[in-house]
Amino acid sequence: MYPEGVGFPGAVWADDETSTDFRYKANTLFYVSMRDHMKNRGYVRNVPGAPMCGCVEQMPTVERANCTQTSDRFFFKFDYNEGEENPISATVVSRKNQFAACDDGNGNTNDLRSKFLQLRNENDAEEFSKYVPGVDQCPNEIVKFLATKNITPLV
Repeated sequence: MYPEGVGFPGAVWADDETSTDFRYKANTLFYVSMRDHMKNRGYVRNVPGAPMCGCVEQMPTVERANCTQTSDRFFFKFDYNEGEENPISATVVSRKNQFAACDDGNGNTNDLRSKFLQLRNENDAEEFSKYVPGVDQCPNEIVKFLATKNITPLV
C-alpha cells in the first residue's frame, strides 16, 4: 500500500512511434510497477477502491501523480577498413534503457500532469486528451468531484 504523501505512479508517452518513450512504454510500465514500486519500495497492494493497474477511467481521482520517463543509450562498435570507399563503419552492439522522473522542460519534474501538458502542447498526446476532457481544469474538477462525496477541501 502507498504510504501517506506518496504520489501515485504514472507514465506518458508520445504518439510518435519512433520516439524512445513510445517504443519502450512497456519497459517503463514494468520498471515502475515491478522494479521500482514493488521490489525497491515494497508497494505490493492496491490503493483501497482502485485497481493496481488499469486505464485512466478506472483510476482514482488524485491531486498529483508521479511520472517516469524513459530514455535510451546506445553503444556502438566502430570499425576502420582501410582502402574502402567508406572506411569507417558503426554498428550498434547494445542498448540500455534509463528511467528517470519526467521533466517537462519548464522546471517541473516528476509530475504526470506537467509532462502530459508538454506532450499535448507539442501535439504528441492528442489521443489521451480524449479521455481527459478539461485536463487544464483539474483542480476545479477535483473540487466538484469531492463535493459529490460531501467533502470540502481545506484551502
